[in-house]
Amino acid sequence: MAHPSLDAVTRTERGNGPARRLRKQGLVPGVLYHSPGASISFSVNERELRRALHAEGGLGVVELAIDGGTRQTVVLVDRDLDPVRGDYWHVDFRPADAALIAEAVEAQHEAEVEAEERAALAAAEPVFVEPEESEGEAEAEADEAESE
Repeated sequence: MAHPSLDAVTRTERGNGPARRLRKQGLVPGVLYHSPGASISFSVNERELRRALHAEGGLGVVELAIDGGTRQTVVLVDRDLDPVRGDYWHVDFRPADAALIAEAVEAQHEAEVEAEERAALAAAEPVFVEPEESEGEAEAEADEAESE
C-alpha cells in the first residue's frame, strides 16, 4: 500500500525558542522515536505535513525521508495543535509495524463510527417524554377525585 510521502530535515536546536522560530518559517518540529533512548529531531513543512496526514482519511501513516535518506513507513503517535488556528505545533512519529498500523486503522474506524452516531442523533427528531408522577402526587390526585 502506498502512503503519502513526506520530506524532513534534521534539526539540532531544541526548546521553545527554536521551535517558535521554525513555526514562523512555516515549519513544524517533530521527533521520530526509535528504540528507547534513540530519537531523531526534524522539521517539516506545515502545509506538506497537513496534506500527508489528511490523505487516506487521516490515518497518519506516511513515508518519511529525513535529509533525503531512505524512506521509511512511520505512524503519527502524537501531535500538538494550535488551540485557535488548528496549525500543527509539534508531531511525534514511530516506525510502523503491522500492529501499530492496525491500531491506527482501528482508531480511525472508531472515530468514523462515533461521528456517524453523532450525526444520526443530531438528525433524529426530538422525543418529548412526560415526567412520571411520584407516588405522593398520584395519591393526592386519587384523594382529590374521591372528595369530589
